Amino acid sequence: MKRALVLAPAALALLGAGFLLGRPGKEAPAPPRPAAVRVFPGAPAEGVIRESVIRHFEVGKEPDPLRTLAERLRASFGELNDAEILHARDRLARLLEERPGAALELALLFEQETDEDVLLLLAQVLGADADAMAEPAVVDLMARIAESGKVPAGRGGALLVLMNLPRLDDRVTRTVLGLAGSAAEHPDLRASAIATAAAWMQAHPEGVTPISAALLDVARSATDADLRGHAIQAVSLVDRKLDPGQVESLAAFLGDADARTRSLAALGLGSVSAEARPAALRHLEGAIAVETSAEGQRGLLVHLVRAGGPEAEAALARVGERSPRLAEDVRDYLDLLKTERDPDRLWELKQRRDLARGVVPGADTHTD
Repeated sequence: MKRALVLAPAALALLGAGFLLGRPGKEAPAPPRPAAVRVFPGAPAEGVIRESVIRHFEVGKEPDPLRTLAERLRASFGELNDAEILHARDRLARLLEERPGAALELALLFEQETDEDVLLLLAQVLGADADAMAEPAVVDLMARIAESGKVPAGRGGALLVLMNLPRLDDRVTRTVLGLAGSAAEHPDLRASAIATAAAWMQAHPEGVTPISAALLDVARSATDADLRGHAIQAVSLVDRKLDPGQVESLAAFLGDADARTRSLAALGLGSVSAEARPAALRHLEGAIAVETSAEGQRGLLVHLVRAGGPEAEAALARVGERSPRLAEDVRDYLDLLKTERDPDRLWELKQRRDLARGVVPGADTHTD
Protein backbone atom coordinates (compact mmCIF):
# COMPACT_ATOMS: atom_id res chain seq x y z
CA MET A 1 0.00 0.00 0.00
CA LYS A 2 1.31 3.44 -0.88
CA ARG A 3 1.54 6.02 1.85
CA ALA A 4 0.32 9.56 1.34
CA LEU A 5 2.22 12.38 2.93
CA VAL A 6 0.69 13.57 6.18
CA LEU A 7 0.88 17.33 6.25
CA ALA A 8 1.27 17.79 9.98
CA PRO A 9 -0.31 20.98 11.23
CA ALA A 10 2.98 22.48 12.33
CA ALA A 11 3.90 22.45 8.69
CA LEU A 12 0.90 23.91 7.57
CA ALA A 13 4.20 24.55 7.73
CA LEU A 14 -0.11 25.80 4.13
CA LEU A 15 1.53 26.58 5.30
CA GLY A 16 4.88 26.32 7.66
CA ALA A 17 8.54 26.78 6.97
CA GLY A 18 8.64 23.97 4.44
CA PHE A 19 5.46 25.29 2.93
CA LEU A 20 7.00 28.74 3.07
CA LEU A 21 9.35 27.32 0.45
CA GLY A 22 12.41 28.43 2.37
CA ARG A 23 13.30 30.89 -0.36
CA PRO A 24 15.18 34.14 0.03
CA GLY A 25 12.79 36.97 0.68
CA LYS A 26 10.00 34.65 1.82
CA GLU A 27 10.23 35.39 5.50
CA ALA A 28 6.57 35.02 6.46
CA PRO A 29 5.01 34.89 9.91
CA ALA A 30 3.72 31.80 11.64
CA PRO A 31 1.27 29.83 9.51
CA PRO A 32 -2.33 29.04 10.31
CA ARG A 33 -3.00 25.65 11.82
CA PRO A 34 -6.04 23.57 12.66
CA ALA A 35 -7.63 24.44 15.97
CA ALA A 36 -6.45 22.53 19.01
CA VAL A 37 -4.25 20.22 16.98
CA ARG A 38 -1.57 18.39 18.89
CA VAL A 39 1.23 17.35 16.57
CA PHE A 40 2.29 13.81 17.25
CA PRO A 41 5.96 13.37 16.39
CA GLY A 42 7.21 11.23 13.55
CA ALA A 43 9.49 8.25 14.04
CA PRO A 44 11.99 7.82 15.48
CA ALA A 45 10.73 9.06 18.83
CA GLU A 46 12.64 9.38 22.05
CA GLY A 47 11.72 7.01 24.85
CA VAL A 48 11.43 3.31 25.44
CA ILE A 49 8.33 1.33 24.51
CA ARG A 50 7.44 -0.76 27.52
CA GLU A 51 6.61 -4.41 26.90
CA SER A 52 3.32 -3.92 28.73
CA VAL A 53 2.40 -1.19 26.23
CA ILE A 54 3.32 -3.40 23.28
CA ARG A 55 1.02 -6.12 24.63
CA HIS A 56 -1.66 -3.52 25.35
CA PHE A 57 -1.87 -2.52 21.70
CA GLU A 58 -1.77 -5.98 20.20
CA VAL A 59 -5.12 -7.38 19.15
CA GLY A 60 -5.92 -10.98 18.51
CA LYS A 61 -9.32 -12.25 17.50
CA GLU A 62 -11.37 -9.35 18.81
CA PRO A 63 -14.48 -8.91 16.66
CA ASP A 64 -13.78 -5.18 16.28
CA PRO A 65 -10.01 -4.66 16.59
CA LEU A 66 -10.02 -1.05 15.41
CA ARG A 67 -12.55 -0.05 18.06
CA THR A 68 -10.64 -2.07 20.64
CA LEU A 69 -7.43 -0.23 19.86
CA ALA A 70 -9.14 3.16 19.90
CA GLU A 71 -10.71 2.42 23.29
CA ARG A 72 -7.40 1.25 24.73
CA LEU A 73 -5.68 4.31 23.35
CA ARG A 74 -8.27 6.61 24.91
CA ALA A 75 -7.93 4.91 28.29
CA SER A 76 -4.14 5.08 28.40
CA PHE A 77 -3.16 8.14 26.36
CA GLY A 78 -2.07 10.27 29.30
CA GLU A 79 0.35 7.58 30.47
CA LEU A 80 2.14 7.10 27.14
CA ASN A 81 5.41 8.66 26.05
CA ASP A 82 5.99 9.82 22.49
CA ALA A 83 7.46 6.51 21.35
CA GLU A 84 4.49 4.63 22.76
CA ILE A 85 2.00 6.96 21.08
CA LEU A 86 3.79 6.29 17.81
CA HIS A 87 3.61 2.57 18.46
CA ALA A 88 -0.15 2.78 18.96
CA ARG A 89 -0.54 4.90 15.84
CA ASP A 90 1.51 2.44 13.78
CA ARG A 91 -0.54 -0.48 15.07
CA LEU A 92 -3.69 1.26 13.89
CA ALA A 93 -2.07 1.94 10.53
CA ARG A 94 -1.12 -1.74 10.14
CA LEU A 95 -4.69 -2.77 10.86
CA LEU A 96 -5.83 -0.36 8.20
CA GLU A 97 -3.60 -2.17 5.72
CA GLU A 98 -4.57 -5.65 6.84
CA ARG A 99 -8.37 -5.32 6.94
CA PRO A 100 -10.48 -4.75 3.82
CA GLY A 101 -12.92 -1.94 4.42
CA ALA A 102 -11.07 -0.80 7.54
CA ALA A 103 -10.66 2.77 6.29
CA LEU A 104 -14.39 3.46 6.44
CA GLU A 105 -14.59 1.66 9.81
CA LEU A 106 -11.88 3.95 11.17
CA ALA A 107 -13.58 7.02 9.69
CA LEU A 108 -16.83 6.05 11.43
CA LEU A 109 -14.92 5.64 14.71
CA PHE A 110 -13.49 9.09 14.11
CA GLU A 111 -17.02 10.47 13.71
CA GLN A 112 -18.05 8.99 17.06
CA GLU A 113 -14.90 9.92 18.99
CA THR A 114 -14.88 12.81 21.46
CA ASP A 115 -11.39 12.62 22.96
CA GLU A 116 -9.26 15.32 21.39
CA ASP A 117 -5.97 13.41 21.41
CA VAL A 118 -7.50 10.24 20.00
CA LEU A 119 -9.37 12.20 17.33
CA LEU A 120 -6.25 13.84 16.04
CA LEU A 121 -4.21 10.66 16.10
CA LEU A 122 -6.94 8.93 14.09
CA ALA A 123 -6.85 11.85 11.68
CA GLN A 124 -3.15 11.32 11.13
CA VAL A 125 -3.65 7.61 10.51
CA LEU A 126 -6.41 8.23 7.98
CA GLY A 127 -4.62 11.07 6.23
CA ALA A 128 -1.44 9.02 5.90
CA ASP A 129 -3.14 6.15 4.10
CA ALA A 130 -3.34 6.63 0.35
CA ASP A 131 -5.98 3.92 -0.07
CA ALA A 132 -8.16 5.50 2.61
CA MET A 133 -7.91 8.89 0.94
CA ALA A 134 -8.94 7.31 -2.37
CA GLU A 135 -12.24 6.05 -0.89
CA PRO A 136 -15.08 8.48 -1.73
CA ALA A 137 -17.06 7.37 1.32
CA VAL A 138 -14.18 8.31 3.63
CA VAL A 139 -13.68 11.68 1.95
CA ASP A 140 -17.41 12.44 2.03
CA LEU A 141 -17.60 11.60 5.72
CA MET A 142 -14.62 13.80 6.55
CA ALA A 143 -16.20 16.67 4.62
CA ARG A 144 -19.46 16.28 6.55
CA ILE A 145 -17.60 16.23 9.87
CA ALA A 146 -15.59 19.32 8.92
CA GLU A 147 -18.78 21.14 7.99
CA SER A 148 -21.05 20.18 10.85
CA GLY A 149 -19.27 17.97 13.37
CA LYS A 150 -20.19 18.46 17.01
CA VAL A 151 -16.64 18.25 18.37
CA PRO A 152 -14.33 21.18 17.46
CA ALA A 153 -11.24 18.98 17.49
CA GLY A 154 -13.04 16.55 15.21
CA ARG A 155 -13.81 19.29 12.71
CA GLY A 156 -10.18 20.46 12.76
CA GLY A 157 -8.98 16.87 12.49
CA ALA A 158 -11.26 16.23 9.51
CA LEU A 159 -9.73 19.23 7.76
CA LEU A 160 -6.31 17.80 8.51
CA VAL A 161 -7.34 14.54 6.82
CA LEU A 162 -8.75 16.39 3.81
CA MET A 163 -5.43 18.11 3.21
CA ASN A 164 -4.26 14.82 1.70
CA LEU A 165 -6.85 14.49 -1.06
CA PRO A 166 -5.29 12.61 -4.00
CA ARG A 167 -7.44 14.68 -6.37
CA LEU A 168 -9.60 17.74 -5.95
CA ASP A 169 -13.32 17.22 -5.56
CA ASP A 170 -15.60 20.14 -6.41
CA ARG A 171 -18.04 19.50 -3.58
CA VAL A 172 -15.34 19.05 -0.95
CA THR A 173 -13.53 22.12 -2.24
CA ARG A 174 -16.70 24.20 -1.95
CA THR A 175 -17.25 22.91 1.59
CA VAL A 176 -13.78 23.81 2.79
CA LEU A 177 -13.68 27.19 1.08
CA GLY A 178 -17.15 27.89 2.46
CA LEU A 179 -15.83 27.26 5.98
CA ALA A 180 -12.87 29.54 5.30
CA GLY A 181 -15.18 32.37 4.30
CA SER A 182 -17.94 31.89 6.86
CA ALA A 183 -18.16 34.67 9.43
CA ALA A 184 -20.34 32.35 11.53
CA GLU A 185 -17.46 29.92 12.13
CA HIS A 186 -14.78 30.19 14.81
CA PRO A 187 -11.62 31.91 13.53
CA ASP A 188 -9.51 28.85 14.39
CA LEU A 189 -11.66 26.61 12.22
CA ARG A 190 -11.56 29.16 9.41
CA ALA A 191 -7.76 29.24 9.67
CA SER A 192 -7.74 25.43 9.49
CA ALA A 193 -9.85 25.54 6.33
CA ILE A 194 -7.48 28.10 4.80
CA ALA A 195 -4.55 25.82 5.63
CA THR A 196 -6.28 22.89 3.95
CA ALA A 197 -6.93 24.95 0.82
CA ALA A 198 -3.31 26.08 0.83
CA ALA A 199 -2.10 22.49 0.94
CA TRP A 200 -4.31 21.67 -2.03
CA MET A 201 -2.77 24.46 -4.08
CA GLN A 202 0.69 23.06 -3.40
CA ALA A 203 -0.32 19.51 -4.31
CA HIS A 204 -2.73 20.23 -7.18
CA PRO A 205 -1.54 22.99 -9.56
CA GLU A 206 -4.80 22.81 -11.50
CA GLY A 207 -6.60 24.18 -8.46
CA VAL A 208 -4.36 27.19 -7.89
CA THR A 209 -6.32 29.77 -9.88
CA PRO A 210 -9.84 29.10 -8.53
CA ILE A 211 -8.68 28.42 -4.96
CA SER A 212 -6.46 31.50 -4.81
CA ALA A 213 -9.33 33.63 -6.12
CA ALA A 214 -11.60 32.24 -3.41
CA LEU A 215 -9.00 32.88 -0.70
CA LEU A 216 -8.56 36.47 -1.83
CA ASP A 217 -12.34 36.83 -1.50
CA VAL A 218 -11.98 35.49 2.04
CA ALA A 219 -9.25 38.05 2.72
CA ARG A 220 -11.36 40.91 1.37
CA SER A 221 -14.29 40.05 3.62
CA ALA A 222 -12.32 39.14 6.75
CA THR A 223 -12.51 41.67 9.56
CA ASP A 224 -9.92 39.73 11.56
CA ALA A 225 -6.38 40.73 10.55
CA ASP A 226 -4.96 37.29 11.36
CA LEU A 227 -7.45 35.53 9.11
CA ARG A 228 -6.83 38.06 6.38
CA GLY A 229 -3.10 37.43 6.71
CA HIS A 230 -3.56 33.65 6.62
CA ALA A 231 -5.56 33.84 3.38
CA ILE A 232 -3.07 36.18 1.69
CA GLN A 233 -0.14 34.11 2.89
CA ALA A 234 -1.67 31.00 1.34
CA VAL A 235 -1.92 32.76 -2.02
CA SER A 236 1.50 34.38 -1.79
CA LEU A 237 3.39 31.20 -1.00
CA VAL A 238 2.16 29.02 -3.82
CA ASP A 239 5.08 28.02 -6.04
CA ARG A 240 3.93 29.65 -9.26
CA LYS A 241 4.11 32.99 -11.02
CA LEU A 242 1.21 35.40 -10.59
CA ASP A 243 -0.66 36.45 -13.72
CA PRO A 244 -1.79 40.08 -14.27
CA GLY A 245 -5.25 39.54 -12.79
CA GLN A 246 -3.83 37.98 -9.64
CA VAL A 247 -1.34 40.84 -9.31
CA GLU A 248 -4.13 43.40 -9.29
CA SER A 249 -6.12 41.44 -6.70
CA LEU A 250 -3.15 40.98 -4.40
CA ALA A 251 -1.87 44.53 -4.83
CA ALA A 252 -5.08 45.86 -3.26
CA PHE A 253 -3.76 44.61 0.09
CA LEU A 254 -0.60 46.74 -0.09
CA GLY A 255 -2.68 49.51 1.45
CA ASP A 256 -4.06 47.39 4.29
CA ALA A 257 -3.94 48.91 7.78
CA ASP A 258 -2.18 45.80 9.10
CA ALA A 259 1.59 45.79 8.47
CA ARG A 260 1.78 42.00 8.28
CA THR A 261 -0.95 41.90 5.67
CA ARG A 262 0.95 44.45 3.58
CA SER A 263 4.16 42.44 3.82
CA LEU A 264 2.41 39.20 2.85
CA ALA A 265 0.86 40.84 -0.20
CA ALA A 266 4.29 42.13 -1.20
CA LEU A 267 5.67 38.63 -0.74
CA GLY A 268 3.29 37.32 -3.37
CA LEU A 269 3.98 40.21 -5.74
CA GLY A 270 7.65 39.27 -5.69
CA SER A 271 6.88 36.22 -7.85
CA VAL A 272 5.14 37.20 -11.06
CA SER A 273 4.94 36.11 -14.67
CA ALA A 274 6.75 38.15 -17.30
CA GLU A 275 3.56 39.82 -18.52
CA ALA A 276 2.61 40.78 -14.96
CA ARG A 277 6.03 42.21 -14.06
CA PRO A 278 5.38 45.87 -15.01
CA ALA A 279 2.21 45.99 -12.89
CA ALA A 280 3.92 44.34 -9.91
CA LEU A 281 6.82 46.78 -10.08
CA ARG A 282 4.45 49.74 -10.30
CA HIS A 283 2.46 48.61 -7.27
CA LEU A 284 5.51 47.81 -5.17
CA GLU A 285 7.20 51.11 -6.02
CA GLY A 286 4.04 52.95 -5.04
CA ALA A 287 3.83 51.01 -1.77
CA ILE A 288 7.41 51.94 -0.89
CA ALA A 289 6.60 55.60 -1.44
CA VAL A 290 3.80 55.61 1.13
CA GLU A 291 5.24 53.13 3.66
CA THR A 292 6.23 55.00 6.83
CA SER A 293 8.33 52.27 8.47
CA ALA A 294 11.98 51.98 7.43
CA GLU A 295 11.88 48.24 8.02
CA GLY A 296 8.70 48.02 5.97
CA GLN A 297 10.30 49.95 3.12
CA ARG A 298 13.35 47.69 3.08
CA GLY A 299 11.10 44.63 3.01
CA LEU A 300 9.13 46.03 0.08
CA LEU A 301 12.38 46.79 -1.72
CA VAL A 302 13.38 43.12 -1.46
CA HIS A 303 10.17 42.08 -3.18
CA LEU A 304 10.50 44.78 -5.82
CA VAL A 305 13.88 43.29 -6.76
CA ARG A 306 12.47 39.76 -6.64
CA ALA A 307 9.66 40.80 -8.97
CA GLY A 308 11.77 42.67 -11.49
CA GLY A 309 15.35 41.45 -11.34
CA PRO A 310 17.25 43.42 -14.00
CA GLU A 311 14.00 45.08 -15.06
CA ALA A 312 13.77 46.70 -11.61
CA GLU A 313 16.65 49.13 -12.32
CA ALA A 314 14.52 52.14 -13.27
CA ALA A 315 12.16 51.67 -10.33
CA LEU A 316 15.14 51.24 -7.97
CA ALA A 317 16.70 54.46 -9.19
CA ARG A 318 13.47 56.39 -8.56
CA VAL A 319 13.16 54.88 -5.08
CA GLY A 320 16.73 55.90 -4.25
CA GLU A 321 16.03 59.48 -5.29
CA ARG A 322 12.88 59.74 -3.18
CA SER A 323 14.00 57.98 -0.02
CA PRO A 324 17.43 58.76 1.47
CA ARG A 325 17.01 56.00 4.04
CA LEU A 326 17.00 53.46 1.18
CA ALA A 327 19.84 55.02 -0.84
CA GLU A 328 22.49 52.55 0.34
CA ASP A 329 20.24 49.56 -0.30
CA VAL A 330 19.40 50.83 -3.76
CA ARG A 331 23.11 51.32 -4.57
CA ASP A 332 23.78 47.75 -3.49
CA TYR A 333 21.06 46.32 -5.69
CA LEU A 334 22.01 48.41 -8.73
CA ASP A 335 25.62 47.34 -8.36
CA LEU A 336 24.70 43.66 -7.99
CA LEU A 337 22.41 43.84 -11.02
CA LYS A 338 25.45 44.52 -13.19
CA THR A 339 26.57 40.91 -12.83
CA GLU A 340 23.72 38.93 -11.25
CA ARG A 341 20.41 38.33 -13.01
CA ASP A 342 18.59 35.91 -10.70
CA PRO A 343 16.31 37.84 -8.28
CA ASP A 344 16.61 35.35 -5.42
CA ARG A 345 20.38 35.22 -5.80
CA LEU A 346 20.42 39.02 -5.69
CA TRP A 347 18.69 38.89 -2.34
CA GLU A 348 21.29 36.47 -0.97
CA LEU A 349 24.19 38.63 -2.13
CA LYS A 350 22.57 41.70 -0.63
CA GLN A 351 22.29 39.98 2.75
CA ARG A 352 25.99 39.14 2.62
CA ARG A 353 26.81 42.79 2.09
CA ASP A 354 24.64 43.82 5.02
CA LEU A 355 26.19 41.23 7.29
CA ALA A 356 29.69 42.27 6.26
CA ARG A 357 28.82 45.81 7.36
CA GLY A 358 27.48 44.51 10.66
CA VAL A 359 23.91 45.31 9.69
CA VAL A 360 21.25 42.85 10.79
CA PRO A 361 19.05 42.21 7.75
CA GLY A 362 15.67 43.84 8.27
CA ALA A 363 16.81 46.10 11.10
CA ASP A 364 16.01 49.78 10.93
CA THR A 365 19.47 51.39 10.83
CA HIS A 366 18.69 54.17 8.36
CA THR A 367 17.58 57.69 9.15
CA ASP A 368 16.22 60.33 6.82
